[in-house]
Amino acid sequence: MITLVSDIRKYTSMSETLPGEKFSRFVKDWFRECCRLVQLHGGAVDKCIGDAIMCYWQVPDRDNPAKEAGSSLAVARELIGAAETFSGRLSGIFPGQVFAIGVGISMGSAIVGNVGTGAHQSITLVGDSVNIAFRLEALTRQNNSAVIVTSNIAECAPAGYAFVDLGQAEVKGRKKPVAISAQVMGPGNV
Repeated sequence: MITLVSDIRKYTSMSETLPGEKFSRFVKDWFRECCRLVQLHGGAVDKCIGDAIMCYWQVPDRDNPAKEAGSSLAVARELIGAAETFSGRLSGIFPGQVFAIGVGISMGSAIVGNVGTGAHQSITLVGDSVNIAFRLEALTRQNNSAVIVTSNIAECAPAGYAFVDLGQAEVKGRKKPVAISAQVMGPGNV
């Protein structure tokens, strides 16, 4: 399973200082665009959680995940581009404000299951891949990178994608470190 998590940077301070109704509509438009991009590239949106979106791609052939890895990387690239557009919109509504995101992508074990009980049923993606994707997104701030992926994503990425090896990262809650890379954005890279 490939899991992608994207989170809005500085959301807490923006939600505290910006007028609630206008900012809420802005965030709703953002999530609508995120969902459109994920679905366009064959992914499934699991949920929007506060200021984050979690989505996934099932990998039918574990020996050949290049198609799904490429789809997740394409979504990451397009989300970063869309965030730039949304930043222009946000600063037009609220001068001086900047809109940015971080994206974490992980490939590993996960299942779709029910984590709720009784009247509070919740079907969601759970597993190591999910935990790692959330942790990688958090690492984007520390590494000054828009997108951080597990090394197995970088290794099976289609031609045209470039990465910087970030080595092994201690990931909160895991005993073993995770090999990670930053996706290079910009001219000449998909």
